[in-house]
Amino acid sequence: MTTNSNKVNPNVSRIQTHSRDLKYTVTENSAALELMAESRARVLPPFHAPTHKGIEGVYGSPYHPLPDTDLAFLIHNNGAVSWKRNQWGAKPEAPRKGWLDLYAERYNLCIGEAARDLAVRYGINPDRPLEQNTSQSMYPITGDIWALPNGGSSINGSTAKHMETIPVPYPRQDKQYLIAVFQTDSGDVDHLPYFKANDLDPCDPNAYSWGFFPNDIPITELDVLERYRSAIVIVTDDAWLAHRINQTLASLNEPNHAGVVATAFWAGASRMKDYALLPLRGRRIVYLPTLQRDTIAVGVELRGRLQEIGIEDFRVLIKPFANSGDVIEAARTECGAYACEKAMTFSRRNVICLLDDVQNAWSFSQYKKYCKDEKFIEAEMQPTEEAKPTLFIPATSISDAAKNGGVDVAFSIESVFAPSNITVVVGDSNAGKSMFTRTLAISISTGTSAFGMEASRARKVYSINAEQDYQKSNTYTIRAMAALGVTEIPDRFFDFPELSMPAPEGFGPLDVLDTGWQDLILDKMDSNSVLIIDNLLAASQKGLSSEAVGRGLKNFAKRLQAKQNTLIVVHHTTKKGDPMGSNAFKSLAQNVILIHESEQRKGFEGGVNALVTFREFKGCPPYTGKQFHAHLEYATEAEGTPWVFDEVGADSSEAESAPRTKPDVAGLHEIEQAALLHAYEHGRVTKSDLVNQGFNEGTVKDHLAALVKANRLEKRGKGPGTHYVLPEATS
Repeated sequence: MTTNSNKVNPNVSRIQTHSRDLKYTVTENSAALELMAESRARVLPPFHAPTHKGIEGVYGSPYHPLPDTDLAFLIHNNGAVSWKRNQWGAKPEAPRKGWLDLYAERYNLCIGEAARDLAVRYGINPDRPLEQNTSQSMYPITGDIWALPNGGSSINGSTAKHMETIPVPYPRQDKQYLIAVFQTDSGDVDHLPYFKANDLDPCDPNAYSWGFFPNDIPITELDVLERYRSAIVIVTDDAWLAHRINQTLASLNEPNHAGVVATAFWAGASRMKDYALLPLRGRRIVYLPTLQRDTIAVGVELRGRLQEIGIEDFRVLIKPFANSGDVIEAARTECGAYACEKAMTFSRRNVICLLDDVQNAWSFSQYKKYCKDEKFIEAEMQPTEEAKPTLFIPATSISDAAKNGGVDVAFSIESVFAPSNITVVVGDSNAGKSMFTRTLAISISTGTSAFGMEASRARKVYSINAEQDYQKSNTYTIRAMAALGVTEIPDRFFDFPELSMPAPEGFGPLDVLDTGWQDLILDKMDSNSVLIIDNLLAASQKGLSSEAVGRGLKNFAKRLQAKQNTLIVVHHTTKKGDPMGSNAFKSLAQNVILIHESEQRKGFEGGVNALVTFREFKGCPPYTGKQFHAHLEYATEAEGTPWVFDEVGADSSEAESAPRTKPDVAGLHEIEQAALLHAYEHGRVTKSDLVNQGFNEGTVKDHLAALVKANRLEKRGKGPGTHYVLPEATS
């Protein structure tokens, strides 16, 4: 804990304000505990303490943040950075004491003992202080920013001049950002952001809060961007630089601002994901980095963010501005000779020259090559001459690959659940969907054949089970292992039984449609693995009726596919027996597997009795419509019996089914013709199959009944699982 201006806790790494990428580290728990205790005491003081006479408010207005205030740095658990007034005011020669010091003096304790006492008072775990995750927790560090008697300021020992205060529009109506710009005698330019509460008296100490929120950080100069919508936008990381460029261009009296405007992201390059860049949608962008290594390289990430929102063009101009030649020379080691030779000191003349340079800015590929050559970013693995990627492949090569087994069309685990495939398993409640998919999980993770599908290799499987706890999950796993004859729990199977698992720190309830949860899931998964979500209704906090939600799941599926991961989603059916959700949800799958309750097999009461149908099998159309009954005896022990399954319409003792004969449909009504042909091509037909072809629902019901009465179709199942198949004699 810092107790005076000359003594610094060696366990605390200070925030350097002139480095716009604000960082904070604590190397020992004792230092972190002191910071946490001081922070909580500032929010809820442990006792009343009188104001020290003659210290607070000696120079200027006692509450205005510029330039007469000593500041203390605060780091919130959620990553927010802010600065607060020191407890005892702003006079440089005054000893700086906080609540921790006062508490120790009052009760005759050392600082460490006082910190532990206050930790108990405020509910802080003294052994793990950095893991406290309440919204009010902060980590304060007293900063070397002082008001001087002559009205100037001192920053880190250097005399500093307040250059300007730049307003930054912010979506919240009750507050606005302002960026205070200081320049020290050493040439450093410091940006100190703060909030101003519009509805409070300027003399109210709560009217100002130094810092910024880490999420949705606004970019600067939005009013200029709005005024000149067709202008090229220079994006830089220096708020003062962007402001001065706009001031200079505005002085040219050009009606269109000379066709160029400037904006800035100002809270550090490492926070690129937190900036609100939507105002740049559809614009032509020229990135102008300053003389810092990280800002030169961050253009790669910036372009990625901008492509997500949609921009017209992205180019890069390596022509950094600096405040003096000394700054340029000092940057040679960090930024390299090229950037420093191209750098310019800021002047009106150089800004005007910049207008010509913008037209000759680098393309993104030129810029990225430069960053790799200068070792600003890691070089990607370059393909050899023989292995260079090809955009178009000769048809002869594709034909040869197919003949040589390059395309797997067999009914196997590898073809059905191929990398990047998406499978939706839908069915009635209590039809056995969870047991079916857990069996698939054990099959895939061990390379064991299941349900007539051969398996030749094992892959990692990650399963999210939103309605299971440890006990239920283990029961499913043991039962599926017994059903497949697997004797050891697979080390490639990873489970998340949500009812027994607390949400990760910083996350709300499980929601697979939330991008934060999706990022976490993708980060934990290896490529070329399988993700099972059981089930979608329970694993999401949102409804599934809207197209937007369907698109959200589709976007997640695309992100999984990019890593060659297979997605299996368990979902429910509608009253008609169709998959629930929007058209976007239904269309994303390569495979749709329907599971309905089947006629109960003798001896399997209480177990699983299901009719499994491959309703869609886009990877291998001949298997679309494939059906089998699947029965699993009720058991909770590993000695349970295996799955019993048989293909619908086939003698399970025969190696092959008899060839099917195409039904004669001459002279029949068009609905009846369609029904028979659909049953022939897909193995079955339902009322919804015909309605989807454009026939009237009421009329379809009558014609199906007529076909059953004429023995042209057989009715199977009941309720939502009702379907019709061709009689065995004609199939």
